[in-house]
Amino acid sequence: MFSINIMTNKEILLILFSVLILSAGCTKDYGYEFEDGVDSGAETSNVTVDTAMSTIDRSLYHKARIFPGMVAATETRLENHEVELDLNYVPTEYLRVNVPPRGVHSVGLYAPAGELIKVVVPPGVEGLTLQIGVHTDNLTGKTSLRRDPVIYTVKALFPGVNYLRNLYGGLIWIKSRQPIEAPVNVKFTGAVKSPDFILGESQDGEWLERLRESSVPWLELRSKHVIYTMQREILLRLVSKGVLKSPTAVLEEWDNIYEKDFYNWMGLTVGNPDYKHRAPDLPERGVLDIQISAGYGHNGYPWMAQLDEGWSSEWVDINSIKGGGSWGSYHEVGHNYQQGNWSWDGLGETTNNLFIFKGAHRNNSFPTHPALPEQFPIALAFAAEDGAKDFDAEDNPFFKLVPFVQLFNLISNPATGEDGWEFMAYLYTKTRDAQRLSNNIQDRKDFFYEALCDFTQRDYFRFMSAWGIPVSAQSRSKVEAKGYPAIKTEIWKYNPLTNEGGDTPIPTKFDYPRADWEAIGLSSEEPAEGAAPQGRIAAMFDGNVNTHWHSQWAGANPPPPHYFILDMKAALDVKGLYFHQRFTNQTRAQEVEIEISEDNVSWTDLGNFPLLNNNSRQEIVFDQLKEFRYIRITFNKYNYNGGVHAAMAEFGAFYDED
Repeated sequence: MFSINIMTNKEILLILFSVLILSAGCTKDYGYEFEDGVDSGAETSNVTVDTAMSTIDRSLYHKARIFPGMVAATETRLENHEVELDLNYVPTEYLRVNVPPRGVHSVGLYAPAGELIKVVVPPGVEGLTLQIGVHTDNLTGKTSLRRDPVIYTVKALFPGVNYLRNLYGGLIWIKSRQPIEAPVNVKFTGAVKSPDFILGESQDGEWLERLRESSVPWLELRSKHVIYTMQREILLRLVSKGVLKSPTAVLEEWDNIYEKDFYNWMGLTVGNPDYKHRAPDLPERGVLDIQISAGYGHNGYPWMAQLDEGWSSEWVDINSIKGGGSWGSYHEVGHNYQQGNWSWDGLGETTNNLFIFKGAHRNNSFPTHPALPEQFPIALAFAAEDGAKDFDAEDNPFFKLVPFVQLFNLISNPATGEDGWEFMAYLYTKTRDAQRLSNNIQDRKDFFYEALCDFTQRDYFRFMSAWGIPVSAQSRSKVEAKGYPAIKTEIWKYNPLTNEGGDTPIPTKFDYPRADWEAIGLSSEEPAEGAAPQGRIAAMFDGNVNTHWHSQWAGANPPPPHYFILDMKAALDVKGLYFHQRFTNQTRAQEVEIEISEDNVSWTDLGNFPLLNNNSRQEIVFDQLKEFRYIRITFNKYNYNGGVHAAMAEFGAFYDED
């Protein structure tokens, strides 16, 4: 059913008037003489290009003098200075590195503040960018500024003549969008030479003279694998203090660090034709800045740090570098080379610090961070504790370093003879070769556990348990199927600070970890007993004998039998079970019935076993090892006080070879 609305004469007149208004609007002359919105191209606009090389914009001299600094008027401005650029490299997207170096290329030149730079690019060369200023952190929004938020300038380069000026001045970089096979020669006019040190080209004494004579405020120390952007004034102070003695020795060591402590330790090699195992062709870059966007330093490309003598010394003090003192540098670059596919959540500020231990070990030293002697003993005490533990609950990254350093020092590969320091290369390589990797935290822990067992051809389940790092039932079964023997010594007690411990034989008897156990059946529990986990079944697995599970009493008082069914998540070889009765003498059980199962379908009744009326650990020992996954505990009798309720503080299973 539908209806027809008949318009009045007044409504018709209003519509006609609106149409007339719109028609008049559509014929309005806007003054444009092209049809259909397309310009015929008969007229061209005049664009003014800044090409006056003699003109200097001094409008920000007052800020440039403060930072990044001024170049003296007497410094020679170059004319048609040619720089040959090697732009042939494997693109970053082919590399398996978290934050790989990108196509940024130093030219050894500095643009004076406010002065125009002319750049001539050869015909046919596309995809290049000119950048003046290397302090690239954007400080927009910072409430307290030591420099302007943005002080660098970027311009796309095209074949032929290009111009750019930066009112603050700065070092010049050429950036490439993609590699170019043949060398490219680019000409610069208006720039000055920066007193860079280039390993293999510069000599220590000659460079020091250039450094003293130059007025250029910033320069670069360059080698095959690293480029450090540093302030001339601070470098001169470090030279006068005897901190910087030989830039040749310093850069040679940094090349060793990148190649041996990062690339090779990750299983990456220079020039590897298999790109997923290839080290970056381009150097890592570190830049010091008077103010950065976050923290005292942050990773990235380039990675940034605060401009002071502390950071500068980390880069140029050879004794500190070899003696484990360059923690901050290893830390930030370590973030660039972390591999999240095995480093699970919670290790973000831990596994990036492993690289400095490799460097210190190579130089027969030990890292010098003050948190290590504080946190290592705390971590060792944690590992030595009995009962349920959670490694991830510890939020101190220095605490979490200990199990990894223990492994590096103590494990070995019996098949190859490699020591534990080669385990990282094995782990990283195994990760890059894996077809599919999960972001699930447990999957990453399992991946680490399985790689550790495969490398050592030993079962490190006891080590993982001691550190409270759970292993899934599936992963445990995979390792057991390979027949690896269990580790024999308590290596989790080894102290890397003193190089002592860890050689004590593991007792033949141990409690199984219960972190992933699950109650899949339950007669009742009592939340009204108190704050969680009090009264709940979870209280039996929290490692605290002062909390307990309790059968329901609020609103109902069901009589025996009371029961719970537990899934241990894996079929375990069990020698016996242990119980802790409730701390007070109320509702303590007189006896329990024990049933076991491999599939939660077919059950074997092991019988009824008496319990003592106390809260000490009580064990029920089987006549032989029994393999099962599921346990059902039933309380058939009234408790010791004659009441209908049941309770239990702790419950678990143990293994014993005897």
